[in-house]
Amino acid sequence: MQVNHILSALKEKINPNFSLLIKSLVFMLSLFIIFYTVNKKDELTGNYFFEIINSWKNNSWMICFAILLMPINWGLEGLKWKFLASKVEKTSFCSALEGVICGTTFGFITPHGLGDYIGRILNMKSSERSKALGAIFLSRIAQFYSTIYFGSISVFFLLFSWFSFSGSQKKVIIITLLLFHILLPALIFFRENILRYLEKSKRLKHVASYFLIIKNYDLREIFLVIALSASRYLIFLFQFILIFNYFHIKTDLFFQFLAVPFVFLIKSLIPTIFDLGVREAAVVFIFKEEAVDLQMVLYSSLTVWLLNVLTPSIVGLFLIFRLKIKGPF
Repeated sequence: MQVNHILSALKEKINPNFSLLIKSLVFMLSLFIIFYTVNKKDELTGNYFFEIINSWKNNSWMICFAILLMPINWGLEGLKWKFLASKVEKTSFCSALEGVICGTTFGFITPHGLGDYIGRILNMKSSERSKALGAIFLSRIAQFYSTIYFGSISVFFLLFSWFSFSGSQKKVIIITLLLFHILLPALIFFRENILRYLEKSKRLKHVASYFLIIKNYDLREIFLVIALSASRYLIFLFQFILIFNYFHIKTDLFFQFLAVPFVFLIKSLIPTIFDLGVREAAVVFIFKEEAVDLQMVLYSSLTVWLLNVLTPSIVGLFLIFRLKIKGPF
């Protein structure tokens, strides 16, 4: 098991100088990937900044409100992580928020944001912080279910009102979403049975030990986590709508409230590396039949990305050197 070897290696004491070297390499790699990703954003041109300035004249309150929602959004995630991490170690809100931001940076440079696990755990101080893997998994499942739930509502309306799919295509889409709606709640309601089964497995027993903490959360606590995740989702949604209108994208408001969850759903279901391409492809697909300027749609998507992904990832760069690589994992 490669994962086991990595986790075991991290339990060993690391020379402070070697720890600093690792952090420096991670910092430089992250910085390189951020610059590479920004360079690959074709919409990030002089025209984009011209449109930002041009739209400011009449719609400045929209972009200001969207920016204001950013710290509220990450504050909610900080609260959620503080609550979940408390089963491993008591932590302050600021420390929890720091872990979230570090996780965002590590997630930025890894496929499908998997580095989020590493960033959050390395920010913890407990000698048993590896147990937090299960807490992070629960947090991600709750956020993913919010995406599936609202995305399914969007897809239902789009399938039968806006887009023309064949009967077989509709069946495949509906069945796929139904499976998610069955499997994700099943993971929650039958979590103890699933973990008990994994513990009995010779091959998976060691891996299961990192997720046993999930049994320590009762349904009330899990529903609180889901509620916080749904709140974050709605903030993302309203941000996107505000920015659409900031760039004068004149479409039916109800359609916008359907289009954004669709984009989030596609972005969550398709694995990505360095956050390239999927969000842009999704917004073009959903808006291509609308009588709108697709360039403005892409500018909106880029702005949301700059606010919610790039900005916290850059902030997280400067927290890398505070991470605890030395000591027990």
